[in-house]
Amino acid sequence: MTLALSPSPPNLANLIVSDIVPIRSSLSPSFQRYLEVMARIADPSSNVKTRDEADSILKAEEKDIGVRQFLLTNLDIPSKQSNETVKFKIPINILTEAIGDLGSFPYTPNGPHQWPGRTLVVKGAKSDYISDANVPLFEAFFPNVQLEVLNTGHWVHAEQPIEFKKLFVDFILASRMAS
Repeated sequence: MTLALSPSPPNLANLIVSDIVPIRSSLSPSFQRYLEVMARIADPSSNVKTRDEADSILKAEEKDIGVRQFLLTNLDIPSKQSNETVKFKIPINILTEAIGDLGSFPYTPNGPHQWPGRTLVVKGAKSDYISDANVPLFEAFFPNVQLEVLNTGHWVHAEQPIEFKKLFVDFILASRMAS
């Protein structure tokens, strides 16, 4: 969203937003906790060598198996013959350092920043990230917005990947047909 609204936006044909709202706020404390647990899992002193061991540690922080499975998609498992421990493919240390800035959004509604292109916003019905009260924010920043709701929590692409992909592909194809 920030890129599309920037003073010199790239040549974007479409914008797709997944269950996040264009406001300045801090991220949920759960994200910090996820990163802390993921760092513990990846710490060689924890001696975690399997996905099941990693899941067991993560389960103490997150009861929802869908969220745990999503977080563990980035887990790199060593071969059984190796003495190595698991690692994450994403830079946990960099994300941990940047977590305070990840929730920031540099623009305010009704300002000079608006993107007129086609915008798809996919909301999770069980998620608190986009409420009816902040739908007008999308309309202020992205006047050509289309809102779709999937019966998921915040992780719409992970909880209903087939339905999310269909919305994504149909939106892109509709754009190509209109051109």
